[in-house]
Amino acid sequence: MVIQKCAPLLTRIVNPQARSTLVTDILSLSGNNSSGGQESQGFFQRMSNTRLPDALKKCILDTFGEPLKASLSADVTINGLTFSTSSKHLGNSSILLQSGIGGHFIPAHIEYIASILCKDHGELTAVRYVAARKYQPAVAKYDPFLAFPLLQAGLFSQMLDELELYPLSAIDCHFAHLPITWEDQQMMVVISLSRVSVSFQQQCIVVLTLFGRSCHFQRQGLMMTS
Repeated sequence: MVIQKCAPLLTRIVNPQARSTLVTDILSLSGNNSSGGQESQGFFQRMSNTRLPDALKKCILDTFGEPLKASLSADVTINGLTFSTSSKHLGNSSILLQSGIGGHFIPAHIEYIASILCKDHGELTAVRYVAARKYQPAVAKYDPFLAFPLLQAGLFSQMLDELELYPLSAIDCHFAHLPITWEDQQMMVVISLSRVSVSFQQQCIVVLTLFGRSCHFQRQGLMMTS
C-alpha cells in the first residue's frame, strides 16, 4: 500500500528525462502536497544564497544581459546518460555539442552545470544549462579522418575557447579522444563514444599511416568515459 502511494514520486525520480531539469527534481516532486509552496520558496531562497564562480557569473551576464541567480550541481542525467563537471569526472565532462549542421558535432568540456532562474511568461523558472568550453579547430594542412566519414572522427586542437552556456538539448553524447602530436602540433583525435572500440588507437594509426604522415601518441593515451 505504501509503495503504491509512492509510485508517482518514485517515477519522477527514476525517469531520466524528468531528471534533466532541477525544477522537476525539486519542485514537482511535491506533487499535490499542500506544503509545496513553502518548499518552492525554500528552494528559491537556497538558490539566492548560492555563490557562483566569477567565470560563470560573467558567462550568465554575457548570455542573458543581466545577472541571474543560479544553483550548481555536479552532474545531470539525459536519456539515461550521466554528464558531469570536470571536477567530478573528467571523462563524463567530455561532450559533443550539436553544431547546427547535420551529423557534425563539436567537442567541448563541461566546467559547470547550473540551474538558472529565468522568467517564463512572468513566472520564475529554473532552467538547467551546462557551462562548457569548446575545443578549437585543428590548424592542420591535412586531416586524414575527413576521408573516412563513417568513422565520425576528426582532428582538434587541445586548446579551449571561452566559457559559454548551452541548453541540455544541445548535448549529443560523450566523446573519446586520443592526444597526438601531428604536424609538430599538440592535437587530439576526437570520436563519438558510440563509435569507439578497443581498437580505436590502432584504427587511428592505420588512417594516419595511410597518409604517410608521422605522428606521436602522447603518453596519456586514450581518454574515455566510464
